[in-house]
Amino acid sequence: MAPTATSTQVSESEKSIPLISLEPLLTSSPLTISTAQTLLSAFHTSGFIYLTDYSPLIPPSLVDSVFIQSARFFARPQEQKDSLAWTTAAANRGYVRMGREKVSDGMTKEEVAKDREAGGEDLKESFEIGREGEEGHENRWPDRSTKHRVVEPPLKGNERNEGYPPRYSVAYFCNPDFDRWIEALPGTWEGEKGGKKYPGINSGEYLVQRLSSTY
Repeated sequence: MAPTATSTQVSESEKSIPLISLEPLLTSSPLTISTAQTLLSAFHTSGFIYLTDYSPLIPPSLVDSVFIQSARFFARPQEQKDSLAWTTAAANRGYVRMGREKVSDGMTKEEVAKDREAGGEDLKESFEIGREGEEGHENRWPDRSTKHRVVEPPLKGNERNEGYPPRYSVAYFCNPDFDRWIEALPGTWEGEKGGKKYPGINSGEYLVQRLSSTY
């Protein structure tokens, strides 16, 4: 049976996130155009998608290997990891030790430091990698994003809060080139009262500004 561009939807709180098969994009299927349109529509509405049938592009063996290498790195002595740490928001590549990331924007740096001393550090560490730009792939940021943070999962059954085993995640983020100028596209704001909702901004300057408030 030929795959469809959208096979099902996951609904929650009157919002839906489509489950989209990538197979048409990988096999020159007649559904290539409709799949691309479905992807675009999903990012314009819910902003999120579930992908399936992507194993030809990202095989399970590659995913397993990435998590194995991740666990090996974080098991290294602290001194080795610290030698790979980045110290400025402009870098954003390298090791991020536990307690380095500021997880609340309602407190000053001094208040955060004092709170950490009293209640312990945020038990998260990470390693940032990424390409430094790619020609021919322009990007535009969406409207103001929703703030979020990951919380500790709830206890199940008779579990006691005596700590959880290590959890590993591999997140993938995209940003425009550092020297890219970002502004509202023509035809999206003309006629609006007050003109453009947001002024244009340099991609690199904005990214460093946001990272500085986090780290």
